[in-house]
Amino acid sequence: MLGLTPQWRLEWGGQLLFHGEQGTISHGEMPGFNTLDVFAVPQRHSVSEVTRAAAYRRYAVTGWLRG
Repeated sequence: MLGLTPQWRLEWGGQLLFHGEQGTISHGEMPGFNTLDVFAVPQRHSVSEVTRAAAYRRYAVTGWLRG
């Protein structure tokens, strides 16, 4: 996932979340400008909801490499 929003705050949501065996969140990554998050799939993950109170919209490009 390539982050395209210049300024982002944690409390606005939109974090990339990774889930453990029991479905609990094992860790997360905050959106950042010009950052690229790469991870192997299949892996349980989600993106947290973005609050309407966010000063900006959250923009990202997502894709999959297939062999």
